[in-house]
Amino acid sequence: MNELSAIVQNILKERYSKNICAFFYKSLRNEIVATGNFLNVNGKSYVVTCKHVAEKFFDSKEAVLVTVNKEKLFKNDLKYVWNSNNAIDLALIEITQYCSESTFLIEDFEVINDFSIYPFEKEDFYLCGVVAEYVEVKPKKRTIQPLSILTTLYQDKISNDKYLYCSYPKKINEIITTHPSGQLPESGGLSGSFIFKVHGFELEKLWHTGNAKVIAILTASDNANYLKCTNIRFLINEFEKNYNLFDNQTISNSKST
Repeated sequence: MNELSAIVQNILKERYSKNICAFFYKSLRNEIVATGNFLNVNGKSYVVTCKHVAEKFFDSKEAVLVTVNKEKLFKNDLKYVWNSNNAIDLALIEITQYCSESTFLIEDFEVINDFSIYPFEKEDFYLCGVVAEYVEVKPKKRTIQPLSILTTLYQDKISNDKYLYCSYPKKINEIITTHPSGQLPESGGLSGSFIFKVHGFELEKLWHTGNAKVIAILTASDNANYLKCTNIRFLINEFEKNYNLFDNQTISNSKST
């Protein structure tokens, strides 16, 4: 990253932060927060998140989904339509009673078959998600302020065809973020966040949000070091095979991988 990376991070936050939502559900006596992403496919509205988030949300007696605009969705507004196995940890929820004005589209995705052989030298990674520290809870009201970060490949674990590992360091100067303090918050709540591949900002070239593509979904983390992210191709492959959701829509595919 360079001194221009903060510009990229701010552009991406402005473009994508309204496309996310927050899951709230009870686990024992604690309220858990997690991230979801609105997706529109063939005129239908969905939320993409982790399997472990979706299952706990639908099992909880007290559960609500909150948008950045403070709108609420409850379980009877949603239909749990697909999940992967536990290791891949992805899920899709159909929205039956609401349509978000801000949503991801299929053209925002790019399939990379194997992260270990993709040339990431000129690429950074962007994510925008929800963390507990950024949630304000008042009686019958929750307000979320998404955390937005631009980070890099984590070098101490080898990414592969299933998982991408991104840095989540404690030292804030190692990444570009909206966090105002000298340290990042704990990563709890970011599960379900989309991970974008972002080509670096270069003054001599035109840069636009189309340079950013969703390639993975954050499914686990080590608070002190890294984020574990599942390849988006598992979601794409399942839908193409069983749901025909992507008819007549374009998904980028990195054929070099």
